[in-house]
Amino acid sequence: MEVEEAPDEATSSATVLLKYTMARADLVHAVRVMQRLTRFGWLVGPKGLSMVGAFWGLGMLGSLLSGDSGDFGLIVWLGPAYVVMLVAVPELQAIITMRASPGTLAEQRVLVDSNGIRIAVAHAETTMRWRQFQGYRESAKYFDLPLTDTVGRQILVLPKRELDPADAARLRALLATHLTPLDR
Repeated sequence: MEVEEAPDEATSSATVLLKYTMARADLVHAVRVMQRLTRFGWLVGPKGLSMVGAFWGLGMLGSLLSGDSGDFGLIVWLGPAYVVMLVAVPELQAIITMRASPGTLAEQRVLVDSNGIRIAVAHAETTMRWRQFQGYRESAKYFDLPLTDTVGRQILVLPKRELDPADAARLRALLATHLTPLDR
């Protein structure tokens, strides 16, 4: 099954074709979204950062007030280590993914229609039906579609950078017709 360049006119209003090359920023975004969708996803958001910051501050204050310098060095490094982890882990996962599968860097052609989503790259094609997705979430730069019934967490990220406003509106309408919007 080939993803067509130009769908026929009868279905063009309900069809969106995206062509893009996956960038590292796309993979970093996908990792961060998947982190937020886990049970402890609040830890990587503003709530988690403020909670860890509050405990870090209390630990620093307690260590300073007690005069015990033995734990002070450890407490000093825990806060910055948490922040570095939040930034570095998604970046490292994106770099590892891009090096491990060079096909990720190939042009991707994604056809979204009433049947689902068809993805074609140089070496593979796949079709995903709407029931395979939990729902969708729209951000300023992406449409995020987490998958259901998978081992581990998986997500399809559709970047908006190659869409004109009309295609973005059609894609938004297709997603709203077939999927439910997600909160986070």
